Amino acid sequence: NRKLRNYEAAIANYRVAIRIKPDYTDAYINLGITLKNIGQINSAVSTYKEVLKFKPDNAEAYYNIGNTFQVTNNVDAAIEYYKKAINSQPSYSEAYNNLGTTLMDKGELNSAILNYKKALSIKSDDAEIRYNLGNALQNKGALDEAIECYRFAIKIAPKYANAYNNIAVALKNKGELDAAIDCYNHV
Repeated sequence: NRKLRNYEAAIANYRVAIRIKPDYTDAYINLGITLKNIGQINSAVSTYKEVLKFKPDNAEAYYNIGNTFQVTNNVDAAIEYYKKAINSQPSYSEAYNNLGTTLMDKGELNSAILNYKKALSIKSDDAEIRYNLGNALQNKGALDEAIECYRFAIKIAPKYANAYNNIAVALKNKGELDAAIDCYNHV
């Protein structure tokens, strides 16, 4: 109940900010995120689209529409909007990452891998992107490459339990049980 009241207060404040300054992009984006978080999906998408009326090349609005569609498993729409975000801002590593995740969910591993690699070419020290690339490679059966990605993610974020877990899974799948057990001990 308290959390919902906090969201409702935030929504009210974002709307006041928008009334005061109708082209306040951050207020629209934060309002959309808050609406998405309380399950008001259509309102969230409409809010992001308001930004696009006065800033038609706003990558963050496209990205957040993609995130909203991804949460509702509207994969094709999510892909479309992540691509629009990337077209608006080609250096948007988070959009490449989320596009990769959505493509992986759709079973398009090669395209997912390409997008993760593009994200890493922009932001090479991101543990989450390395981890996600490892997942795509592991799903493709490229276990050694996946392990390398997970190890790099752990180098960046030493307490990344999911990366340790997935190294262990990959090692187990390679038949390297002692090494897998050692990784599980880190989880």
